[in-house]
Amino acid sequence: MIKARHSLPLAAGALALALLAGPTLASSDRGDDRDDAVPAADWLSIGELTQRLEANGGRVTKVEADDGVYEVYIMEDGVRYEMKVHPRTAEILHRERD
Repeated sequence: MIKARHSLPLAAGALALALLAGPTLASSDRGDDRDDAVPAADWLSIGELTQRLEANGGRVTKVEADDGVYEVYIMEDGVRYEMKVHPRTAEILHRERD
């Protein structure tokens, strides 16, 4: 029984840490679930990125680096969209009407 009394505070402490750390570890403002950062040398140039995105239609109006991804504004059929784009692959990670 004494062993059980000592392990209870340890378990409660571990649970408290997990509950506090969980939201911090799970949250991400990058707009994607990547767990690796792409080195700057491996990023597509803005020209290459623009060319790839415009090949699908639309016109890129603004590109900037933001928190490990490209933030891109594009006009398609008279509607402006904001997108988070993977810097190496040009994969659209998040897209919303602006």
